[in-house]
Amino acid sequence: MNRGETSNQAADHLIELRGLTHEYTLGNARLPVLDNLNFQVAPGHLVAVMGPSGSGKSTLLYILGLLLKPTQGTYLLGGEDTLSFGRRQQAEHRRQLLGFVFQNGDLLENSLVYENLEFPLIYAGVPRRERPERIMEALGKVSLDHRVHHPANRLSGGERQRVAVARALVNRPRIILADEPTGQLDRANSHLILDYFAEIAAAGEKAVIVVTHDPEIASRCRRICILKDGVLYEHPRSTIEPSLAGRRFSTG
Repeated sequence: MNRGETSNQAADHLIELRGLTHEYTLGNARLPVLDNLNFQVAPGHLVAVMGPSGSGKSTLLYILGLLLKPTQGTYLLGGEDTLSFGRRQQAEHRRQLLGFVFQNGDLLENSLVYENLEFPLIYAGVPRRERPERIMEALGKVSLDHRVHHPANRLSGGERQRVAVARALVNRPRIILADEPTGQLDRANSHLILDYFAEIAAAGEKAVIVVTHDPEIASRCRRICILKDGVLYEHPRSTIEPSLAGRRFSTG
């Protein structure tokens, strides 16, 4: 807990990392990637994570997504110590609390938009009768409900990524993890995706974490974090150049 933070505020964090470290083993050598990270994200936060290639951004995202176990440390997700869970419990938490958006959208090409959003609902065990409402609700949040029966392979690049955002929302997660979600979009569509992320976070119930190389996109976020040499730093929002003028990141 940080100085001046109450126990209730700490309990409100959707994500809390404490002393999180990760290293890869190459033969007899150990390659440190993340070094003693302390990181908190509360509902309503839109957070950008930046850093040079190879800095560990993807590793951090995989850990947050419960796809990779860190070497040591604590990861509280929704107040629960997920690293003490077995694979089945982690998968359940991933389905209930997390939504993912990837750079290329990763839609099912030969399926309708409806079917792309229905698949995660089937996986989560949502009854068939509840799926149409969930799907239309998610598509409505990205202004694409009129494309519900459109073939995925006939969407524009911007529409595809908006469908990917809707798919991340369809299970009503608390946290959206987005890996370079605007990397293949033009400027107008990139800012449109950030508009949707901002609206999602501003509602106050969810948090959005965006990994990006684009300082302009990062400047749209409430918080900017820089990952370099395994350490996560808070970056002043007054500038968008990713220098390391900020202090070592440990606040929520």
